[in-house]
Amino acid sequence: AGVPMQARAVFHGTPYGRRQNWVNEPSLTGRLHCAKAAQPPTRNQQLFDQLQQVATQYLAENHVVNDAAIREYVQSLQQIRLAEFTEWMAQLAQWPAIVNLPSLAKFYGGRVIEAMAAGRPVISWDIPGHPKNRSLFEAEKEILLFPQDDPHALASQIDRVLQDHTFAESLSQRAQYKVRRSHTAERRLPGTLEWVRTGQTPDY
Repeated sequence: AGVPMQARAVFHGTPYGRRQNWVNEPSLTGRLHCAKAAQPPTRNQQLFDQLQQVATQYLAENHVVNDAAIREYVQSLQQIRLAEFTEWMAQLAQWPAIVNLPSLAKFYGGRVIEAMAAGRPVISWDIPGHPKNRSLFEAEKEILLFPQDDPHALASQIDRVLQDHTFAESLSQRAQYKVRRSHTAERRLPGTLEWVRTGQTPDY
């Protein structure tokens, strides 16, 4: 995954509600960076916006939406989204750890899996009352957890990753292996479809 260039852990997301308190928490100052959306937007983000503007104009002018037009739009969208995602995954490598702060969603969001796939240690809030979500990754071996109301515990977990490079590398390697083994689209999609069809819960 390369050597991280940054000296702090990072949180990617909107600091709404209680998250704002975490972003402003003194014990996390110098330890946690809240990454904002790119300003100005990246080239790929600009291309995405331009594509939507062209499509909107196309519809406003009452053009016939035929198969060729749909194919052209989808191909352009796929190319832009792939380039944007590739760029996103590459920039994750600059951070020594990715933090998943408490949120309204009671599951590990895409950022958790993406960070692991990029070979970065993940520190997440310990989501209560959802044992199946918690069992996706083994605490202390594949992911680090902190209580939802304890910023000092998060600060301690960040320090562990920043100060113990051997531990951080082991954590990220095990998580990356788990993602490759159990959480790729090739594994998850068939498992989910089988779950819907038979009611048999996937084993990750």
